[in-house]
Amino acid sequence: VAGDSDSFGSLKFFRVLRVLRIFKLGRYLPGLQFLVRTAVACRDELGLLFFCLLIFVILFSTLVYYAEEQNMYPHAAPFESIPATM
Repeated sequence: VAGDSDSFGSLKFFRVLRVLRIFKLGRYLPGLQFLVRTAVACRDELGLLFFCLLIFVILFSTLVYYAEEQNMYPHAAPFESIPATM
C-alpha cells in the first residue's frame, strides 16, 4: 500500500506536465500571446479589480451572515461564521 502513494505522485507529475504543454502551445497562437501581453500591461488595473471584488465579497458575506443570524427560517441551519457564507 505504501507503493501506491509513490505511483500517485508520479501521476500528478505527468498531469502537471500536461498543463505545461498548454502553455507551450501558446507560443504558436498569436491570439493567446496578445491576451497574455494585454494582461501583463494591465496588471495594475486587474489587481485593483480583484481587490474590489474581494472587498465586495467580504462585505456581502458579512451582510448575509447577519441577515441569516435572525434565523427567519427555523428549519434551515444558520451559518457558523462569515467565511461560511462565501
